[in-house]
Amino acid sequence: MVMVLEPAGVRGSIPGNTNLTAALQAVTRSYAKTSMNTMKMLEEARVFAAAVDGNIAGEPASSPEASDTAGPSLGMASMSYSSVPSKFLATTKFPAYPAARLGDPSVPSGTLSPLYPYQRATSTGCPQQYSVTLRGARGTGTVDDSPAIARTAAASAQVYFPLRSGATSSVYLVGSSITVARPIIVPCGVSLQVAAGKTLTITAQPRVTCMNQAIFSGSGAVKLSGAVRDIHPSWFGTPATDATAAVQRAADACASGACTVWLSRATGLTRTITLRGNAGVHASAGATVFPVGGSSTNVKPFSAFTMAPGTYPNPISLSSITSFKYAVTVNGGVKSASVGIGSATYGTSALLLNPGSGSSISGLSLFLTACAYYTNCLEIVGSASGASLVNSVLRFNFATTIYNAAVLFTGSRPPSFTRSGVVFQAVDPTPTSPPFSTLKNAATSMVSGFTLGVDTWLGGFPVGSSTLGGLSTGQLVKGSFSNLLSSFALANADSMKSNNMWSMSGSSNIASVPYLGSAGAIYGMSMTASSVMSNVPVFYTSVQISSSWKAGTSQSFLIYTPLASWAPTSSFTFVPFRQYNIWLVCTKIENRNSITRNQLRVTLKNVSKSTIPYPMLMRFGLQVGF
Repeated sequence: MVMVLEPAGVRGSIPGNTNLTAALQAVTRSYAKTSMNTMKMLEEARVFAAAVDGNIAGEPASSPEASDTAGPSLGMASMSYSSVPSKFLATTKFPAYPAARLGDPSVPSGTLSPLYPYQRATSTGCPQQYSVTLRGARGTGTVDDSPAIARTAAASAQVYFPLRSGATSSVYLVGSSITVARPIIVPCGVSLQVAAGKTLTITAQPRVTCMNQAIFSGSGAVKLSGAVRDIHPSWFGTPATDATAAVQRAADACASGACTVWLSRATGLTRTITLRGNAGVHASAGATVFPVGGSSTNVKPFSAFTMAPGTYPNPISLSSITSFKYAVTVNGGVKSASVGIGSATYGTSALLLNPGSGSSISGLSLFLTACAYYTNCLEIVGSASGASLVNSVLRFNFATTIYNAAVLFTGSRPPSFTRSGVVFQAVDPTPTSPPFSTLKNAATSMVSGFTLGVDTWLGGFPVGSSTLGGLSTGQLVKGSFSNLLSSFALANADSMKSNNMWSMSGSSNIASVPYLGSAGAIYGMSMTASSVMSNVPVFYTSVQISSSWKAGTSQSFLIYTPLASWAPTSSFTFVPFRQYNIWLVCTKIENRNSITRNQLRVTLKNVSKSTIPYPMLMRFGLQVGF
């Protein structure tokens, strides 16, 4: 049973935690029985409702001492303005609140909510019973409140920092290093100021009402560990155009390695945010990270985020990054990191891998949905003594309007690769930049053991002044490689000559073109003598029979492709679609280019026991190999 303030004459008739409608109905019934004046009933109800409202909001009755030692305590969960009859609300005069309270968007409209509505309460009752002022805290910002805070944490289930009576703000000074192992409750208008050289350590998830004002201030350190999982930059600085300091302090505050920094709005930065493995990051939809004063035509010369050495137990999830030189930089010593980026636009390189001399990046898993308007999507920097990339997979869903390379190696000695590779789902470079290469080595040393795949679409290549050789060399691979394993699903590769595709030196390289997305003209596939070409183009086609096809008989089909202009008959292999054409076998392929330019004749036999009805569509492929 919780004590409540009751109108005269009904004492003992209203149990604690009864909702307001039931309480007022009890008042009405009591006065009706005693034939009391209706106006007196309304006045009693007004006093009752005002007391309820003042208590729920945690407002001091008169002074901090009075509010901490006296006053009713009410169950909160069942009480709401919506349950109060309108005639009572019309005559009720509610206490005057600080402006920040009434307008706070985190408090649901029309509801008598606790001060931490988005958090689950850890205990019942009014927060005032856990007030630090009960144990001597003043909240003036001039007296060290650390002892009182420590005493409250030791004796209470929660630690509540009330707003001083009549004030619009209160500052509790943490003048000594202390650890608070209970959830802190911080209402609007209240902040905790940590003195220089001191540390406030909190090991339980804070309960914070206002998400648009800072609750931590001062030059001292705040460390969040233990059961703390969610950290908001707004706790460290009022949201403004430049959120750099607030985001960096939020990332640095996580001391447990189990925290996540939540970015819930567009975030402007004036310098790089350094992540050290202790905290993950989650940016909600619409929380674009951008440089203050930057734009698509004014890219700022720094990285939005850089990952320092360390193990990253929590993922880094970013919805959108734009107009930085680099979106994310991953340095040597990073381990077990999972990075996801929705879109990265405008800059030099979306992702920069910088292993450093003698170090490694291991266990990196990255997924970037869209990389656009960059010079490069991925840049890998070599070092003087080399480095390594181990057990790492980097996947890019779509890269478009890329001016130089999808993957670029720079620096001196590129890193070595162990069970690591890069995969693009689709690459479609800009049509106005002839120097583009899908893979380019601009480092001073050879790249060894690299794996690259383009799964679905590699097309839209820039066209030079002549369709028969005006393109720059190395559209697919350019530079010095050894033990390269690469695969390119070409599309719209019309008029791409062999030297346009490859400009590569080295040894033991494998470059494959599993299929062509269109009937592109590839006039030659010669590479350096020490390199190997495997699984080169597969040309897919569909043909329709002109009449019923009897069992055991053959039909010939004429196929036109520029592949016929250079590849001998012996280099063609029939590739059937077995799931559709299980009863077809190829008996002969003829290159008729000398008779009719670009013509092949393919003869197929119906080996089934049934007639194939007209107008059945046949689909098959022709693979060109050496």
